[in-house]
Amino acid sequence: MIYTILLNEKAKMNHSCVYFSIIGAYILHEHYKIDAKVSMGTASYLLDKEKMNVLAFAEKNGDNFICTENGFHAWIEANNFIIDLTAPLFPKMIRSIDPTAHCKPKMFQKPLNEMCESGLDLKSDGDFYHGRDMVFSDGMVDHFMSSPFNTDLVRICCNWYKKPPQKILKTIKIGDN
Repeated sequence: MIYTILLNEKAKMNHSCVYFSIIGAYILHEHYKIDAKVSMGTASYLLDKEKMNVLAFAEKNGDNFICTENGFHAWIEANNFIIDLTAPLFPKMIRSIDPTAHCKPKMFQKPLNEMCESGLDLKSDGDFYHGRDMVFSDGMVDHFMSSPFNTDLVRICCNWYKKPPQKILKTIKIGDN
């Protein structure tokens, strides 16, 4: 649903993780009364151990990987779980870097205590590391929510969403003001 609206509204997809995380956290809060927090920073995921396909979100600075406006990722933290709603798009993302790489689309919801100590400790498929930067996160969320376009998208998605087993409408009309 979120992806469909982003495509329809021609949103900038290079940082779609911000949309997915903020909208997802809002849906979790409004529909399920879950205290969901948007976190941003560096992130690494081992997608294929055999080929050592790692998808990393960061900017390289010498030997270090840091969180910057061009190199970051966003996810949701709720009830000691990490939820990454962009995970089904990881195959598309990794193919844009290496057309020969591939992995299957999967959802990502894991206990926070399963996170690796660093991005260098990824050993098995599904291993992950998130380097949370709350100052960066808070600034990005504030900037995101200062845009009427973005707040409208959040409300549209939240209103369109229906708790299972209810079905969401196949289409939704979006006005232009």
